[in-house]
Order: sequence, then structure tokens, then C-alpha cells
Amino acid sequence: MPDVALRGARWLAQQTPDFYVLEHGTFATAAQAQSLIRVREELTNARVIMVKRAPSNGGRFRVISGPFRSPERAQNYKVRQNLPPQVAVRSVSSILDETITSP
Repeated sequence: MPDVALRGARWLAQQTPDFYVLEHGTFATAAQAQSLIRVREELTNARVIMVKRAPSNGGRFRVISGPFRSPERAQNYKVRQNLPPQVAVRSVSSILDETITSP
């Protein structure tokens, strides 16, 4: 597991399970995920996590940001930042269920 994904998983595990994060995209490599973070100013504090099973698109690395206390706050942030519609609001607990948390 890449170090960046391990740090992201540790950060996620420290969040309150009933909080929410924004899922910005899924990528085949950690480097691709980090590239998105570098080019998008609003992702300065985003994290990379590694999922247990690759979805149909083959991506194993997700870019997430947050946390937010409610889905409404996450949605408001999404609107304020003019984020694309495919950015999903997800609960921390659901993301944790899909995340590899140790090497």
C-alpha cells in the first residue's frame, strides 16, 4: 500500500463515523490521485485512500475531502466550490467499510 494511502486511511479512521466526506474521483494509481489534488486548488487538504475492491472502472485509489458534520454542509461546500456533479457526498462510515486501513 502506498504511504499516501496509508496516511489517508489513518486520517479517515480518526473521523467521526456519522460525518461526511466528498468523493472527488477514483483512479488506477495513487500517483494519478495525487495529480488531481495538485491541480485543483480546493483539494489542498484532500486525502488519498485505497479501496478493498476495484470498481468496474478498475480504480483502486479515491480522493476524498472533508469532513463535514452533515450531508447538507457537504453539499453546500460542493456548490460554493462549483464542484462537478459527479463529486459524491458519502458518509465516513460507508467509505471506511470500503477502505484498506493497513498494509
